Amino acid sequence: MKEKYLEAEKKLSFYLKKHSIPLLRYAMGIIYFWYGILKVMGISPVEELVYRATHWIGVHNFVIFLGVWEMAIGLCLFIKPLKRIGLLLLFMQFPGTFLPLFLNPEDCFTVIPYGLTLEGQYVFKNLILIAAGSPPVGDRIRRNSRPGGPDAAQKAHRAGRAQAARSSDRLLDRPPAVAVPGADSARSRPLARSPVRPRRATGSSGL
Repeated sequence: MKEKYLEAEKKLSFYLKKHSIPLLRYAMGIIYFWYGILKVMGISPVEELVYRATHWIGVHNFVIFLGVWEMAIGLCLFIKPLKRIGLLLLFMQFPGTFLPLFLNPEDCFTVIPYGLTLEGQYVFKNLILIAAGSPPVGDRIRRNSRPGGPDAAQKAHRAGRAQAARSSDRLLDRPPAVAVPGADSARSRPLARSPVRPRRATGSSGL
């Protein structure tokens, strides 16, 4: 029983090692796209909090702009070729999420600095998102630090497949060999040596 449990735990560990970062990226993409579309639709519960923290910027409908930004983060995290852009937008957005703590502390604290309101808890949850966004960034840097870049293995694999395809094409273009009856047996049979005829002696003995 213990061996079966350890084997299942080992399989689960290998699965999570392979898929944990993509799953984390997709989960963050869902969260950001969901939060962003709520702001765009005007039904976000933090719309008033965002307005009070950013009204000094002087941008009309800044909440909608922020919602579009978060939707872009979510979409980029979902689309693998755009994940670098998504991570960049994500970390550019983080400093602004803590503005209410400094500009409107009365909205975030009941007792400063430890008594948090619901809005304060919403702001501080971004610490978890910062920590969650760090592994995809580290994984991207680790892949870039490999010799040949992150796509070296894929390029080598494609080159190998292309080489195999070219070899196959050359084999198909080669004319078929014509089988000669008895050719194998003739090659395997040793050649008969012709008898050596004695050379006639020539001389001046008859003169």
